[in-house]
Amino acid sequence: MEQARPLIDMSDYNRGVRVYWWTTVSAGLLVTAWAIDQVLHMSKESDKLAVAALMVLALLASLKPTRVPGTQAVITPADVFVFLAAVVFGPAGATLVAVTEASFVSYRTSDRWTSRLGGPALMAIAVSVSTEIFWLTAGGLKGAVFLAALLGLSIIYFFLNSLLLATHQSLKRRVPLFTLWKVNYSWASLTYIASAATAGLVHMAIGQPSIAAGEPAVAVGQEGIAALVAPLPLIAIIYATCRLYFVRAEERLVAAERISLILNNTSDVIFSFNLEGRVTYVNPAVQVLTGYTAQEASDHQFLSLVHPDDLTKLSTLWLNLVDGRQCSDEEFKLVTRDGKSKWCSGSWGPIFNDRSEQIGVQGHIRDISDRKMLQAQLLHSQKMEAIGRLAGGVAHDFNNLLTAIIGYCEMALDGLPRSNPAHDRVKQVLKAGERAESLTRQLLAFSRRQMLVPVVIDLSALVDDVNKLLRRLIGEDTELIAVSSPGLGRVKADPGQIEQVIVNLAVNARDAMPNGGRLFIRTGNVYVSEGDNSAHENLAPGEYVALSVTDTGCGMDAETASQIFEPFFTTKELGKGTGLGLSTVYGIIKQSGGEIAVETEIGIGTTFRIYLPRVDSESQQSTLDEAGAATRAGSETILVVEDDETLLSLCTEILTSSGYQALQASNGREALLICEQYGGPIHLMLTDLVMPKMNGCELADRVASIRSEMKVLFMSGYTDEVVGSNGFSIAGRPFLPKPFTPDSLARKVREVLDQAGHARTAGQN
Repeated sequence: MEQARPLIDMSDYNRGVRVYWWTTVSAGLLVTAWAIDQVLHMSKESDKLAVAALMVLALLASLKPTRVPGTQAVITPADVFVFLAAVVFGPAGATLVAVTEASFVSYRTSDRWTSRLGGPALMAIAVSVSTEIFWLTAGGLKGAVFLAALLGLSIIYFFLNSLLLATHQSLKRRVPLFTLWKVNYSWASLTYIASAATAGLVHMAIGQPSIAAGEPAVAVGQEGIAALVAPLPLIAIIYATCRLYFVRAEERLVAAERISLILNNTSDVIFSFNLEGRVTYVNPAVQVLTGYTAQEASDHQFLSLVHPDDLTKLSTLWLNLVDGRQCSDEEFKLVTRDGKSKWCSGSWGPIFNDRSEQIGVQGHIRDISDRKMLQAQLLHSQKMEAIGRLAGGVAHDFNNLLTAIIGYCEMALDGLPRSNPAHDRVKQVLKAGERAESLTRQLLAFSRRQMLVPVVIDLSALVDDVNKLLRRLIGEDTELIAVSSPGLGRVKADPGQIEQVIVNLAVNARDAMPNGGRLFIRTGNVYVSEGDNSAHENLAPGEYVALSVTDTGCGMDAETASQIFEPFFTTKELGKGTGLGLSTVYGIIKQSGGEIAVETEIGIGTTFRIYLPRVDSESQQSTLDEAGAATRAGSETILVVEDDETLLSLCTEILTSSGYQALQASNGREALLICEQYGGPIHLMLTDLVMPKMNGCELADRVASIRSEMKVLFMSGYTDEVVGSNGFSIAGRPFLPKPFTPDSLARKVREVLDQAGHARTAGQN
């Protein structure tokens, strides 16, 4: 249950405020009690009624208090009646009228009793003391001298009242007294003086041009009361005019504060210049953009921070702006305080005065560096995507050609004796075809569109092969050193992917050594025991093969090293790197079941360590060898479906030479017709995946109902990504990538035929 709040809540007051409040409230209550006693003991009932009338008038005048813009204070016309009471009835009458006004205003403007009691108490003290001083010094004064004395009373009253209020706020907010008084109360002296002057004129109009020394009360006749009431309309008009002014001023102040809040919190740089190009206003966002504070930026001109590459363009733009024209979304570079360049977009327009004369230029600047970087990355990605699609398309036709070249060359070599001069010539053609095959594979590896075919590989042998390419990539000023441990274990991974990993790391190392250096590529066996995370925290216990790439370059700091595997993170200049190289390396290693770690030190160099699970290569290799020994010959019937006439003839000839009976179809419709009309069994369908009108998967689905026992082997020169984008997948299906050799075709055919219960179709995904 929520605890009831005490009537006088001082939980947010410090000790000094509490002492001050109790002291002033106690004093104010004593003064008010004294004033009540004095008025009640007045000899004439008319004087008592007059004091009561002034109290009522003060209360009515306090019904609509007006808050002064930019301060915590409010004003009412009731002060006129306070000064009248001070002149006519002395300290006691003035105190009661003032307490009436203060109590009503405090009650309406605050819900805290500390304020409802504190405000009237302070008013009672200030009015009683200042009025007592006035009566002691102004006795017998007349005319203008009397008015001057009354104005003196207003000044004393103003200082006492405002300083008492300011002291309370100063203690509470721990702000210097003078600073707080100057901001919130110094303006009020004019309202006190105006109220005192009005009260003096009313008093003189009543017929009492002076006060008798030592006489705290003056009899007021009917004419005097009439004269007292007569100036009330004028007072009301004056107050209404002041109220209207203050309300409009408050609205303007609120609007200005709202605009200031927007300008100070927007991320765009808002500014204005005079016609000489000097900054006349700039918001705080300029420091985030340029590194200069708003004050420092004010010392610059329009063109002083513009990058030299865009200086001519911006100079022309400035001439157009001072000519009264506008400019929107102009992109340019500026130079920051630390010498870096940032891309910005700016919009500008002229500033006119009341006479429609241009006096300056205003506008805003927005940092678009991130957007420009993303645009460049998008363009690069689109370019790489286009190159990849081109590579995929070219690879299909090129792989068909290479299949025919390599296949016929091997078949020709089998029929030529070594003594025949044509044997060596055909052998050279075969080597050229194999080099072209390797080139195609490397091209697809760079474009990340190679067939994903994990096999058991020897990392040392793969490093030796890729070193030939690396020596051309890294340049002559970088020494390449490859070190392999004896008895290196085997790993299962896609050779093309691992080559891509090594190439990416080597290129990064080259860029880290612009003046040359040494590049080490090492391989070795690693055993991770239970609880050992010295190699890598995520490595499970077991045997691994490690591949490390070390450079003697510039190295990286810890913050940079923690982000290098994030996509699009790069330390290179805009346009010099995509930020995808190391993220690609990370993805390949993770997909291969491995881990990657980085060790780096500024000025020393960087080492990337890759850990791949070690596999039992001997058992896998023996299985392959045994399979290879028994897959050369066969007598089954095989349907070959290929839209390339040369490859159709090649595959038919290879299978026929291996003892198989081969049936030919140049498209899916012919294959369907053969399946329907051929009288004997068809044991296997060897079909290209990508063909016009009907692809290989569609063909396999349609023949399933006709030849339920027929097995299917797919072949294609397209990459897996291209195949997948056409609506079908070869995942988990027998597949033979092009180009292939006669021996690899015969092995694969025999392997599929010998697989018991193998699924015959590959449905669309």
